[in-house]
Amino acid sequence: MRFHLLAPLLVTLILPCVGRAQERRKIRISNATLSYSVLPLVAAREWKLFQEQGLDVEIILMRSAAAAAALVSGDLDYQSGIGPASISATLSGVDSRALWSSTSHITYWLMAKPEYKSIQQLKHKKIGVSGLGGTSHVAMTVALEKSGLSPKDYVAVSVPGGNLVQSLDSGFVDAATLNPPTMFFAQRRGFVRLLDIGSLVEMASGGLTAMNKTIRGIIRALLGKRAMLKSREKTLELITNVLKMDKQTAADTYSVVQSSFNDTGIPTREGIANIIRALKAEGRFANRNVAYVWRTANWHMTVMLTVTVIVIIDIIVRLLQFSEGYTELSTMILSILAGALVSYGASYGGSLVYDYQFNVGKLRGKLFGTRRKSTRSPGKRVILKRC
Repeated sequence: MRFHLLAPLLVTLILPCVGRAQERRKIRISNATLSYSVLPLVAAREWKLFQEQGLDVEIILMRSAAAAAALVSGDLDYQSGIGPASISATLSGVDSRALWSSTSHITYWLMAKPEYKSIQQLKHKKIGVSGLGGTSHVAMTVALEKSGLSPKDYVAVSVPGGNLVQSLDSGFVDAATLNPPTMFFAQRRGFVRLLDIGSLVEMASGGLTAMNKTIRGIIRALLGKRAMLKSREKTLELITNVLKMDKQTAADTYSVVQSSFNDTGIPTREGIANIIRALKAEGRFANRNVAYVWRTANWHMTVMLTVTVIVIIDIIVRLLQFSEGYTELSTMILSILAGALVSYGASYGGSLVYDYQFNVGKLRGKLFGTRRKSTRSPGKRVILKRC
């Protein structure tokens, strides 16, 4: 009898310990390279922000393609970065999503030898990028289109990031897209900036991509970037020690990138649209109609909430007028408006289910989806994916 009385107490004491033990398991986050866009992630590790949230985080250097496969297999919890690779994986059917974006604008310059005075002089020239189809290539394509050059006007050449300045020196390429700190090394060698790509292109970069799961506290820890941006000296020390830069280069990097960090962590529609547009320009997913259904779903929610308020007001007014034995014209108009909005909201919500083949309950947190190409039963196949 005494055991039966103590058993619930023992379970109550043990369960929180088990929960904490599970929560403190090692969380693996991949990162392709240590650059400025990963500073919030590095800051959270170096400044013990993960530990404050009860998290044991391991950052693993891994190429993006390998990281995507490891994410699907469960060997990784998160992949650092939002870009063409992660969005391509989502559009290809991987059930991944963007949880958080560290920057809303990328920091890239298009640099060339001093004899090049304008973008137009790069026609039929070779431009080096760190990877065809990657973030720098996509951003450069969009920026050059805005500046009057189409992809047919130049040749994009893939060059390893560490060899871009040497390729400029040797003449292997005529121009190159460079980010911190490489842009400053090139500047010291006499190369000039022809175009500030980041000022022309809004594009999500850095951040975290994951399968459909979120570990509590991971985003709160990463929001330590706010403290990072407020503390210049502390951040310069971090850049110098972790990214292995000299003090002058660290100061130059900080001055360039501090304005690019995304305070909310939410990727913008334009930033994602630029990536998708560039992917389609390369012939990938060209037959896919990608729709930003989070906005349409929010509109549907707004309509239905408005209907709810109107109906409540209508009921209150009718109760107040109940003793009069008739309905005033204003009350009738209110009822007709409520009925019309209900009909509109129902039709709109039904079209979402029909067009995108998802149950409305599964929409939460999604960013974009693709329209179906054949008639299927709603909810039979969820094709709404996250970037």
